[in-house]
Amino acid sequence: MRKAVELTLPLSALVLIGLSFILLTFIWSTGALALNFAIFGLITLCFIAPLSNNERLLNFWGQPINFRHVGLLLIGVAMLMVLLWPRADSDVSLAFYRNGDFVLADFARFVSHRIARPSVYIGFLVTLAALPVSFFYRETWLRRLATTLAFFSLTQILLNLAVVHGILKPFFARSRPRHIPDELLAGNFEHWWVIGTECFKNCSMPSGEASAGFACYAVALAWNKGKVAPSLRFTLILGFALGFLRIGGGAHFTSDVVMSAVFMLPLSYALWFAYDRALRRLNRGSKEV
Repeated sequence: MRKAVELTLPLSALVLIGLSFILLTFIWSTGALALNFAIFGLITLCFIAPLSNNERLLNFWGQPINFRHVGLLLIGVAMLMVLLWPRADSDVSLAFYRNGDFVLADFARFVSHRIARPSVYIGFLVTLAALPVSFFYRETWLRRLATTLAFFSLTQILLNLAVVHGILKPFFARSRPRHIPDELLAGNFEHWWVIGTECFKNCSMPSGEASAGFACYAVALAWNKGKVAPSLRFTLILGFALGFLRIGGGAHFTSDVVMSAVFMLPLSYALWFAYDRALRRLNRGSKEV
């Protein structure tokens, strides 16, 4: 049984790598180089790096470099391409535009409306149930679960709903790719740094779904007891996966997803940092008493 489990994990990883490379080949054929770098970076970070046990590849200025660093570098290059080279933004969206529609439109809408949003509502309800229970039953696992759920609700309400939907989307007022297909084909679209006036409701910048994923950085830190590496891997996978679906459905530009990460990751970490410092002070004060 143990040998079967030991064989299953690497085989599963190899299958996922194979499927990812098939997807990479499809994307490569479209010429969207920024998306190629992003997908290959995620493959390297999430699959190749763990399989290699993060062994050192080389030294750079005395620092060991492994596949984890390579994956982060590729993702960083992709993000910079989108932010610094405006045409890369439209190239990624056009990679999914076929016969007058976006190829993942129906699937992205299904995931957003039938899975992602109900999951947030269910998370709120479970949080309301778990928090009071954790005060009466002080088991470690229950307190950990309640803290994680509390961060989930806090990040979605404070960061995603209030900051993203309440402030950033109306401020940038950027139209979605599916609303301006002709302008997109002509290369005439508002760049991410332009304060737009073309959208007044349900705007594009930044992505709400991707922001919901990236805001979960604090959630992952709470569950992983403050460990940055696994928390960041989980957050990047979740945020970019949700963003990728919305890009393929024509609901967002790639820069919308990138800026979601730029805004949400620091804010989410700040929430965790404030909680962690307050908890340490509280524990230190109780010990002194």
